[in-house]
Amino acid sequence: MQVFYRQIASMGTRLEIVIPGLEDSLGFILLRDIENELSMINRQVSNYDPHSDISKFNSLAPGETMEISGYFSEFIHSGLHLNTLTCGYYDFSLGAWTSKPDLIPDNGSRLAAFLNLPLEQRIQVKGKSAGPLVEDLKLDSGGIGKGIAISAIEKLLHQSNIQAAFISFGGSSVLGLGKHPYGDTWKVGISDPEDGRRVISELELMNMSLSVSGNSMNNRKKYGTGGHILNPVNGSFYQGRGLVAVVTKSAVEAEAISTALLLCRQDEEKQLISNFVDVQFYRYENN
Repeated sequence: MQVFYRQIASMGTRLEIVIPGLEDSLGFILLRDIENELSMINRQVSNYDPHSDISKFNSLAPGETMEISGYFSEFIHSGLHLNTLTCGYYDFSLGAWTSKPDLIPDNGSRLAAFLNLPLEQRIQVKGKSAGPLVEDLKLDSGGIGKGIAISAIEKLLHQSNIQAAFISFGGSSVLGLGKHPYGDTWKVGISDPEDGRRVISELELMNMSLSVSGNSMNNRKKYGTGGHILNPVNGSFYQGRGLVAVVTKSAVEAEAISTALLLCRQDEEKQLISNFVDVQFYRYENN
């Protein structure tokens, strides 16, 4: 069987595209559309593009607003909604400490004061405009940015009448569309965060998205032993060695849920999951 397969660099990682039965001529047209859509998403929600919508938002003074539209509007409205559904464990307003942790000097009291404010007192959204209400509000797209991209790619696949495909951002944000050509599902191996060569679980996807959150060895090398995942409930960075893998229909929800489950207490899992539909998750603790 002919398989269209390509790798491209996008959103700070490697995007893999696998589409069984697709001719190269049609595959390259689809690939161009995917690259154009990803470029648009980056221009709107990339923290690393100084000209993106999110960067412009983060440069606003408290009380100022800007027009929001497209993927940036989706990002803001999804972020607010998912903060509520995850009982506060997903919080996209902590970019001053997460996306650029050296942005502000802080001995902990500044973060504590910030977290003491409900999210609706940090950000204002009125119609098609939004802006910060407090000085330290900096949005971070790292939590659901790849989920928004996965959802956009899935829409393009449906528009092109693609029945089966496998899309992966570095193995941590994955879409399994339809059936594997030699089975009912797409199987994804989950690697040990301490040893990427060791598979600790295998999850199956069919018209579902997967998100994996954890403090991997690569992240610890990049961000230090404190990691990069900030718990908005207690104000501490996650320093565990485990991971949580979430499988659900919505790629955007999967990203937020995996982060929330990684951070929440295990006695809070049931309440958190009850706010969503058809969620499966796998937790691995490496003590």
